[in-house]
Amino acid sequence: VVNTTRRIADVRFDSLVSVALNALAEEEFEEAHQFFTDALKMRPDSLEALDGLVQADQGMRLGQIALAQVRATAFEKRELWDRAIQQYLLALNSDDSLEFAKMGLSRARARADLDAKFEGLFRNPDVLFTDQILKDAGILLEDARGIDGRGPRLNGQIAELDRLVRLAATPIDVELRSDGLTNVTLYRVGSLGSFMTHHVQIRPGPYTALGSRAGYRDVRVAFEVLPGNTLSPIEIFCVERIN
Repeated sequence: VVNTTRRIADVRFDSLVSVALNALAEEEFEEAHQFFTDALKMRPDSLEALDGLVQADQGMRLGQIALAQVRATAFEKRELWDRAIQQYLLALNSDDSLEFAKMGLSRARARADLDAKFEGLFRNPDVLFTDQILKDAGILLEDARGIDGRGPRLNGQIAELDRLVRLAATPIDVELRSDGLTNVTLYRVGSLGSFMTHHVQIRPGPYTALGSRAGYRDVRVAFEVLPGNTLSPIEIFCVERIN
């Protein structure tokens, strides 16, 4: 009975190893890994099964790396930078010396950062009314235009930001009205003196006009200049006497 049981076990073991080796030859590495694992449960000291398991592991790892590279390249072509980053990280988790993955990760992260900057400005275009941010947006456009092989998404972002920058940088005529007695200062512009009617060409954004007159309480008038909007005349009068 013992011999019979042993022969059955031997046949089972040989069968598992044979199937595992065939799977290895066909590059079915996951199947080979499972069969070699089952074989080792029967004979933990089998060098043949141990060697096969190592080969299956290597094959699985190389397969995962190759798949990650293919997927990362596809995601880059579609300008899906966050997903490309995930694939490069998967490859580097298998082998942190992979040059293609290190270079790809650096490239994808830079493009993801660029994409995020564009989308951040599109979500809140009013920030372009700030001088420094408008300047930074111009630099962003220059950097983006210098990228070779731009895809349709980036080209669309460049066109849209260029449009927004032009709007934010184009002065708009604003009419100010006063009484000829009030001295008017327009913050971000300067002192305008006293007048009845005065026109200024100013870029879009928030402004505050300060009116002052001897013996009268100062007044502040806040207003916002927006692209494409017709602004009613801004009136600045000091009318409240100081007792």
